[in-house]
Amino acid sequence: MKKILLISKEWSPKQNTGLGLCSAEHEKILKSLNYDVITVSSNDLSKDFSVGFKNFTNFIFKAYFYFNECKKIINSS
Repeated sequence: MKKILLISKEWSPKQNTGLGLCSAEHEKILKSLNYDVITVSSNDLSKDFSVGFKNFTNFIFKAYFYFNECKKIINSS
């Protein structure tokens, strides 16, 4: 079985935006097709991983930190 790392800044129902709704729907579809889906959120603790992303300004000043967080998630998955 293939693993899929599904990363999104927003997830429904916490954020009912177009992106949040699409992210949640993609997760549901992939799981229904029996894929092993690992979810990553910018700042939603209900997902498998959260990188604690606050905003883009914070990302610019701490880009190296966020890249390392992503590497950790990939390596652990």
